[in-house]
Amino acid sequence: TNANTVGPVSINQGSIIVNGTLNGAGAMTVEQGATLGGNGTITKDMVLSGVLSPGNSIGTVNFIGNQTFAAGSILVNELNPITSDLVNITGTLAIDSNASLQIFPEAGTYATPYTYTIIQTSGGVGGTFSSVTNSMPFFDMTVVYTDFDVLLQLNGFIPFSTLVTKGNAAKVAHCLDVLPSPAGSDLALIINTLRSLSTAAEIEKALFQMQPSLFTSLA
Repeated sequence: TNANTVGPVSINQGSIIVNGTLNGAGAMTVEQGATLGGNGTITKDMVLSGVLSPGNSIGTVNFIGNQTFAAGSILVNELNPITSDLVNITGTLAIDSNASLQIFPEAGTYATPYTYTIIQTSGGVGGTFSSVTNSMPFFDMTVVYTDFDVLLQLNGFIPFSTLVTKGNAAKVAHCLDVLPSPAGSDLALIINTLRSLSTAAEIEKALFQMQPSLFTSLA
């Protein structure tokens, strides 16, 4: 959308991307099965039961009015080493029970500790997310709630040996945990790449491919 003045809005399915402005009398509802995204400004009270995905990739969606993340709603937050999606609210936010936060870090070199603001309000935040999931299992993250904002704290990284505990892959995991990896080194690049894998099975397979017994025929 660009600049639109409308009455009450109900999104029942599919996706709507607001990159301009959306305003007018009446509230807005985003039902389960529907997704709202974009970098625009929405001047309406909203009840979100579906998915809110700020930006067109990483970006900011602005709301003017009082917002509710209802039960079953999902806030998708993408982040990189420098910045993250942001929900910027001039008004209040109520996070109901059974609302979820899904975090999707991009691959990159992350400094720790590091704090992202993922929601900021002028009127205050009430409630917390019942479920928080992270697509990269080695990222140790904490959601922090203040009176007006929701922050995402990247505390550090979970050791490889915590998730990979058996066989030669576990021995490789232990080595990676204890070896020094100066910034910019080949080892640091390998470790950052491994941290970007999204499942334990992928990580275990990658570590197994690094174990030395595979290369004995080359000796």
